[in-house]
Amino acid sequence: MHPVPKIVATMVGLWALAVPLTPRALVPGQPYYDYYNRASQPPQLLDSVRINHLERAEAVLRTKDPNRLEGAAGDLRYVLDYFPNHPRALSMMVNVALEWKKPQLIEKFLGDAIDTFPNTPSTWTIQGIYLARIGRTDRAIESYQRALRLKPDDMQTHYDLGLAYASKKQWDLANEHAQVAYGLGAPFPGLKEKLIKANAWKPAAGGTSTPAVSQGGDASKQPEASLPDKNP
Repeated sequence: MHPVPKIVATMVGLWALAVPLTPRALVPGQPYYDYYNRASQPPQLLDSVRINHLERAEAVLRTKDPNRLEGAAGDLRYVLDYFPNHPRALSMMVNVALEWKKPQLIEKFLGDAIDTFPNTPSTWTIQGIYLARIGRTDRAIESYQRALRLKPDDMQTHYDLGLAYASKKQWDLANEHAQVAYGLGAPFPGLKEKLIKANAWKPAAGGTSTPAVSQGGDASKQPEASLPDKNP
């Protein structure tokens, strides 16, 4: 693990004296924080990990150089050790893990994020995206549904859930979520194009409404995230 910059280490130490730590540390002796609860975080820690680690990993991914993936994974691991539910870092780790052919990387961090902050909608959405990319469409749908139970009006999740239903040719459900996603401002044409091609694009009369989401399952339990027998 990379050493903490001295100024950040000092701030974290002082902050820990004043703020109770989250119950368990992902890294022994190191506190961690909810990305979405800025009041709980040491001053400047989020900016520090963004500038020194997140942006560097993002630059590596833009190069598409497989020889630099290990370095990117190390930088993202550093961010996620402090902020397990950091959405940008989790999304980038999905890309690193799949390009590097090491799915255990992202599965570990998704598991940590859900165990630690189970009510973060974006984590469930990112897990759904990962599961969809490895061909686990049914599990992806479960994950998207759990995200929508936490945040029913999330445009990205409705869009991704629509894509998942479209991949299963469940066109009515795909259209329902597509209408909500586009009503919320989705800028992506792909889902609409799929529905039009399947003659399943049916704009909602009198505006859009949020489709009912299955209530099955406990949102604090992580769906299986194993690889399929064969790569899609």
